[in-house]
Amino acid sequence: MDNTTNRVTTWRNKKTTRTPSQAFDVSDVRRLTTEVLRAARANTANEADASRDAIR
Repeated sequence: MDNTTNRVTTWRNKKTTRTPSQAFDVSDVRRLTTEVLRAARANTANEADASRDAIR
């Protein structure tokens, strides 16, 4: 058994199973996604404003 296979086996053995309380709640995921998208949109808008100001 080579080193890579050994590492993968060790990783598989170490993996812990998540209990439902540790897992992400759907509402958490939705909220985070919304925040990320809102931030991305705001960033794009700011860059557009900045480039428009630079052109003027």
